[in-house]
Amino acid sequence: MNESSKKEIEPQIENDIPDWIVALFRDIDSMDADAFVKYLIDDAVFVYGSGSPVTGKENIKDFLGVFYGNLTGILHRITRVWETGETMFVQTRCTYTMKDGREITIPAINLFYMEGDLIKDYLIYADPTPMLAA
Repeated sequence: MNESSKKEIEPQIENDIPDWIVALFRDIDSMDADAFVKYLIDDAVFVYGSGSPVTGKENIKDFLGVFYGNLTGILHRITRVWETGETMFVQTRCTYTMKDGREITIPAINLFYMEGDLIKDYLIYADPTPMLAA
């Protein structure tokens, strides 16, 4: 990898995170599917873990409604952001509060393929096994 390539993908850490990424994760943490989908193109694709792809804002809202229904809270801690061209990687530690009050923290990489200022594909690479065992 040449020096210019290395500079393109250097991570942004903590306070260097773009404002729109911070706002996106605040909206995700609010568990408001309508607020979340405003960051997506109309025919966006959303994939969580090894789950099936969900296509289109309405279907994504429906998916999130079911997902959020299993939780009482979500809190993301963004640790790093990498950007190269129209691709972004966001490293997080996500704490899910389950209906019984237990908190489960899962590390994840969120991969965004962008189309202009909106997300075209939102892929979450995380192991949800601890949540499923809850």
